Amino acid sequence: MRWIAPIILAAAATIGMGEVVTLKDGTRVAGTVKRTPHGWQITTADGSVTKIDASQVQSIEVGSPPGDDSQRAAQRLASLRRTVDNLRDIDQIIERYTRFLETGPPDAIDEAKQELQLWQQRKAQGMLKVGQEWVTPQRRLELFAESLTAAHEARELMKQNRLTEAQPLLVGALRVHPENVTALYLRGVLLYQRNQLVQARESFEAAAQVLPDHAPTLNNLGVIVWRQNRHTAALNYYLQALQVSKLNAQILNNTAEALHALSGEQSKHAVAQRLSRAFLEQESQLQPVMAQQGLYRWGATWVQREQLEQLREIERQINAKLAEMAAQYDEAEARIGTIDQSIKETERSMRRIEAQSYVRDVEGRIWRVPYPSVYYDLERDLRDLRQERNALVRSLQTLREQARRVQQDLPVPQYTGVQQLIGLEGTPLMIPQDMSPDLLPPAMRAATQPPAGSPPDADTPGSDAPQAEEPAEREEPASQ
Repeated sequence: MRWIAPIILAAAATIGMGEVVTLKDGTRVAGTVKRTPHGWQITTADGSVTKIDASQVQSIEVGSPPGDDSQRAAQRLASLRRTVDNLRDIDQIIERYTRFLETGPPDAIDEAKQELQLWQQRKAQGMLKVGQEWVTPQRRLELFAESLTAAHEARELMKQNRLTEAQPLLVGALRVHPENVTALYLRGVLLYQRNQLVQARESFEAAAQVLPDHAPTLNNLGVIVWRQNRHTAALNYYLQALQVSKLNAQILNNTAEALHALSGEQSKHAVAQRLSRAFLEQESQLQPVMAQQGLYRWGATWVQREQLEQLREIERQINAKLAEMAAQYDEAEARIGTIDQSIKETERSMRRIEAQSYVRDVEGRIWRVPYPSVYYDLERDLRDLRQERNALVRSLQTLREQARRVQQDLPVPQYTGVQQLIGLEGTPLMIPQDMSPDLLPPAMRAATQPPAGSPPDADTPGSDAPQAEEPAEREEPASQ
């Protein structure tokens, strides 16, 4: 927190004047506090301004701002309002107001009492915070239903690839209920389809805060951060996804792609090792299940048995060609090495002859005598060696290109280098138990939130990502 140090020094003499912000590392900063979209802005006594992220703030306490009594009272009460504006627990808010009444300035007591009564009434009514508003339980359900209905309509439009029409519905759904995990997930899918990776990641991260153990959300975060070249973070997301959704074929396919793409050094990382073990464990259970459906593992995908045998034969032929090319490549490289050595020796011989061609006459003058015929023989040899070397280098390039083409002869590549997002089929649906089905659109009334890792229903928003049917003897995971 060295960047805070100048502010601490400037504010040290003003603790007790204005608000006092306590950071999570114990640092205290005093001054006039103003709320910003991402945290707080503190203006100290000397006029310097610092912005602090909300995640770093432990608490905000009211001090004794400068000015007359009425001004100080108003400022302290305003500071209290800003503090409680960031709270979601109504009991904590009431506690803050009660403490303020015990220690606050007399000029603010009456107004604070009225506000405390308002909070007590809200508590008596069982009001809850939705976004930045406090609403009754019934109104909360109504807002959630409105938000869920809009999200459902957006999902139907997204099925038809009508993204432009779906986007404002999702924006409206999240404006009404910012913690609607269905809308957050769909917004992430929509933004990803538009290649807006940063915004898509933010939306999936918000969905994961509401529903931490939702496997498609974790998978999608893995896909996005991999594309952002944060490979270790991606592996960690895939590991979490496998832990909460067993035998999910699509997540295992993505995991196979990711593990195959790792360099030798990356594969030694602890997260990569844990993910590899989890993959092998679930893969050994999934393969018999997929075999019952006539599907067999081929790299990061699945193929029919007949196709698998054909692919293996093609792969054998390809490997034979590649081995032959590799031998030619090694032979050409070795010849290039020999040529390079010959070129060096020839150049040294020519430099030696050039140096010996200068002589001094009896008067001390330096003359250059003609080169002997062997010099021109060496020059011709050098030219021939360089031509041969250039031809061999071109042949190496040709062999590399041929090898790439041969590897592409597989009709179904084992690995594509692309990890797949789980789309609309993975949309989560969380419905409060006390919500009346009448508040939901007809198409959603029968839908319920699935347990983590449960088999999907392809047509319902609550369905998980595609996965194989699990063995009957496997114990079902607990519901979320």
